[in-house]
Amino acid sequence: MKNQLTRSVATLVNKSRSIVTNQLKRFALTGTTTLWLLISLLVQPAAAQNNTSPVTGTNCSPPPGLEPLFNFLNSVTELAFLGGVFLATLTFVVAGIAFILPGQDYNRIGRKIATNGFLGTILLLSANMITAWIVSNFPGVC
Repeated sequence: MKNQLTRSVATLVNKSRSIVTNQLKRFALTGTTTLWLLISLLVQPAAAQNNTSPVTGTNCSPPPGLEPLFNFLNSVTELAFLGGVFLATLTFVVAGIAFILPGQDYNRIGRKIATNGFLGTILLLSANMITAWIVSNFPGVC
């Protein structure tokens, strides 16, 4: 008679969990990379299209000596925007993984992370509009 190997339920659960975890890591890496590339290609921060002030109608180009500083600041803000998009994507991936894990604690943590990530994404995408509105309310400022 052959000896049959018996496995406990805990061993099967641990093996299943490791398989699911490996698949999730693989999916999270490819899904995050694809989503990050799509977002970085499709979503760009809104920039001013003309150099005239909406309030005064005057020319708002920077002085020639300060143009490199303004170009540098523009590059930094675009880089920060792309970093924020990457961070928001990573936040949603972590929240999704927390939702998948069994247990009420993980569901609660995943919901909290997803809510905070959603609010942060809304603030990130509307930051340029909010700043432009605040600046346009100052008289005499471009």
